[in-house]
Amino acid sequence: PAGPRLYALVTRFGAPCADRCPDPALFLLASADGGETWGSAHRLCPCPGAAQQWDPQIEVAGDGTVYAAWLQKEGPWRVLFARSSDHGVTWSEPIVVSGPGWADKPAMAVSDDGRDVYVAWSRAALFVAASHDGGSTWGRRLQIGVSERFHAPWGMAVAPDGTVYVGVTSEAPSFRGPVRAMVFRSADGGGSWSGTVIDAVFTGTDPFTTHPKVTVAVDADGRASVVYSGSTQAGGPGRVWSSSSVDGGSTWTPPVELPTGALVFGAGFPAAVGAGAGDLRAWFMDDRTGRWNTWYVRSTDGGATWSAPVRLSASGEGAPYRDALGFLSPYGDYGEIDVDASGRTVAVWGEGAGPPPGPGGSWFDRGT
Repeated sequence: PAGPRLYALVTRFGAPCADRCPDPALFLLASADGGETWGSAHRLCPCPGAAQQWDPQIEVAGDGTVYAAWLQKEGPWRVLFARSSDHGVTWSEPIVVSGPGWADKPAMAVSDDGRDVYVAWSRAALFVAASHDGGSTWGRRLQIGVSERFHAPWGMAVAPDGTVYVGVTSEAPSFRGPVRAMVFRSADGGGSWSGTVIDAVFTGTDPFTTHPKVTVAVDADGRASVVYSGSTQAGGPGRVWSSSSVDGGSTWTPPVELPTGALVFGAGFPAAVGAGAGDLRAWFMDDRTGRWNTWYVRSTDGGATWSAPVRLSASGEGAPYRDALGFLSPYGDYGEIDVDASGRTVAVWGEGAGPPPGPGGSWFDRGT
């Protein structure tokens, strides 16, 4: 968000195109009235000749500049970056931030003033690139995770003091056994990094819906929090926990479980954002009703306790995969939560009949 403006970057399949556009492709939607109405979706980058676009990331600086990063197949998979200074109407020429070779799972964070931009991605090892001029130029790509394990970044955040955090899952090459829920942090603008294992969890009942994920948020006082999902045993129901740090990521509190529910699969797909001091807001999905739903929770004490969950996906209308109990399946493994200029929570998530290509769609809700 920036003022009353909101942005959503979504993946679409089979969209008409006159000149060899990627499919699926990323489309941008924008609202100038806090989400009351939305303009028509348009392609983020037509990128003629590219085969596919996935894994959208979008951030907005305090001055309204919009930043995007995404995964694009042009021969090898690569991570691209672009920015817009006119509310998403036009975009800069995309820059390949991941360099040669394949890349996967981009995550991005931007400082409030828009100068510091960080993009992380996986190449089995974890890599990060940083820009300190709003994305015009980029420093060298740093490997910050060992190549003997598969690292996937799921979220990034920049603290008021400039410390940057990235939430990561780290797995054995066999993708069996415990998954490390980790946080990597840098206090020198991305020049050096250190990692901390927050917990060890497992993939639950389903390799898609209950695969572990780690997101990260920072509040106005600089308290860093991770909200992560997984199971306590292989094949068990998915659950969600949080852990916080008040010393720049040096130490972390014991995990606190969020109020999820489980019927078959359990919970997963967390998203989190920090607001005022101690104010942490999150959503997750679970199947407590017999269908999947997206649930919102809030903590006002830095994640020590959490509110009762509020169902965001309450309406059974609007799509054939929805009914009064919820929706059939999470759709894709990306979603977002943020706080607008008036302090309201805004959220975007995916619902569908199954994993992509669905049918499915992106859904939006906001607090009152």
